Amino acid sequence: MGFTTFSMNILIIDPADFIGGAELFTIDLINHLSRGEFNIIVATNGNPDYLERIKRKDIVIEQISLPQLKKRGLKGLLHVRRGIRDISDLIRKHKVDIVQTNSIRAHIVGALAVTRTKKKLIWIVHDFTFPKLFARMLCRIPKIIITCSKAVKQDMKKKTPRKRWEKIHVIESGIDLSDVSKAHTGEYLKKELRLKPDALLVGHVGRIDWWKGQDYLLKAAQRVCATIPRAHFVFVGDANSHDPDTLSYKEKLRSLTHALNLDSHVSFMGFQPDVLSLMKQFRVFAHTSVEPEPFGRVILEAMACGVPVIVSNQGGGPKELISHGKNGLLIDPKDHVALAEGIIKLLTSPELCTSMAADALKMIVRKYTIQKTVSRFTGFYKNV
Repeated sequence: MGFTTFSMNILIIDPADFIGGAELFTIDLINHLSRGEFNIIVATNGNPDYLERIKRKDIVIEQISLPQLKKRGLKGLLHVRRGIRDISDLIRKHKVDIVQTNSIRAHIVGALAVTRTKKKLIWIVHDFTFPKLFARMLCRIPKIIITCSKAVKQDMKKKTPRKRWEKIHVIESGIDLSDVSKAHTGEYLKKELRLKPDALLVGHVGRIDWWKGQDYLLKAAQRVCATIPRAHFVFVGDANSHDPDTLSYKEKLRSLTHALNLDSHVSFMGFQPDVLSLMKQFRVFAHTSVEPEPFGRVILEAMACGVPVIVSNQGGGPKELISHGKNGLLIDPKDHVALAEGIIKLLTSPELCTSMAADALKMIVRKYTIQKTVSRFTGFYKNV
């Protein structure tokens, strides 16, 4: 396919094995970039949930095989080599001006590909897991390194030479408030879960993984439900089918729910495509990561839906979003007693919840809209 009317061709490499904050960040960005200035090609592994979220019909999808870089020896080397070749071919095929990578394997393969094709590279770093060896070795290649939070920027500075720090910038995820306004507003979830109309829903949205702290939220749920029997805890998200550890943790959560006699107070809903409509029905949103969260996009989504949030203070991006007692509550999620007390406080303090929700929405409008995110990216593209 040839492009003649666009000024810049951008190849975005995003394996997208599952849908998380990093993937949603990329989807929102490409859906909102100016059609008159940027032509977008997305190289991805072909996750149907990911592809369905790309709304622009003019975006070119190239399905590639970019497996996780866990295999060692000759087989692992062949995977990397094939990835470099495939990306190099796409760069030539689409006359790409800029390559943008999302995920560690994309950063590595993309960096090696652009050295062969002499194109500009932008890394989008969404987590703290970039191996220091690769970050230090390859950070000279990208023209710009964009991180999702100040915390991730500091992490990248620890892993790269000082002379590379000037290329590291922060662009946080922006929320499309029009998507929030379009989301369903009816309380269908209580009917779907066969709950009484006066049930109070406490929601958690996130991948099922030990560091997300769902087990501590279950322990807190036992205390909350003893005080407020109408409380019902809804877990949205699933384990990674390619990761046995997360599948094992998922079973642990179900066993813990039964052991705590919470079967009638807890619902595991798995992956849900329309998270915003679910969030609008929560009375409280709980974020309980026990390790530093790189950013915490779901926190912003809950805030945009008008839901008061209680958020982990374990460091990372969430602490950059929350002013304790003003637009949310910060808690130590491992202290399930304090977590329960915070949830009870929100469930029984409607005036506090109303003021928090108002302050949260003002913050989003001021700093975290998709329009602001796109504007900053547009500036970087043009400068590169």
